[in-house]
Amino acid sequence: MQTLKPLLTLSNLTELRLLVPWVDLGNDDLEQIALHLPRLLNLDLGSRGLLVPPRITLRGLVPLFEHCSLVLLGIVIDVGDDVPESEFTLPPILSPRVTRCAQHLGFLDFGNSRIGPTKVEPAATFLSKLVPKITTLSGWEDMPDDYVDPVPPPSSSEMLWKQVASMYGQLTVDERHPSAWHSCQ
Repeated sequence: MQTLKPLLTLSNLTELRLLVPWVDLGNDDLEQIALHLPRLLNLDLGSRGLLVPPRITLRGLVPLFEHCSLVLLGIVIDVGDDVPESEFTLPPILSPRVTRCAQHLGFLDFGNSRIGPTKVEPAATFLSKLVPKITTLSGWEDMPDDYVDPVPPPSSSEMLWKQVASMYGQLTVDERHPSAWHSCQ
């Protein structure tokens, strides 16, 4: 996070793309980014290949929508089988701002995020409740050949993320009807 601190002074920043393989961030760091850069619309934190295992979980995405109206999010998270179930549970009451701002997200790329076979349904359910209007949800697509999938065949991470996307689509079919979106600003 120390490397990013100078960027946090740019409160009017609307796009942040870090295409470096050594970003080491956790849920608290993500919240700090959201607090300091509330005008972000596009955020890509190395979704195309981190060398450091991610410390961000799905629950860490919630503060992003408390402070930002993201349209595009590229991020590597940990959705492995060893991640506690509590990381797949939304707060009992989402603020109206989170609910409103999360509806703006259209593109979500989890890059080379690891995912365990037992986490497909919890991940799809969590995402369908937090960000119900995504039009593109992906993971492990177009990855360079030198990245090794931590999930062994036949349940590769790419296949599991496709299952998440399919299940997400089934869970949000009713949410996709056009509706009036309100500004989060």
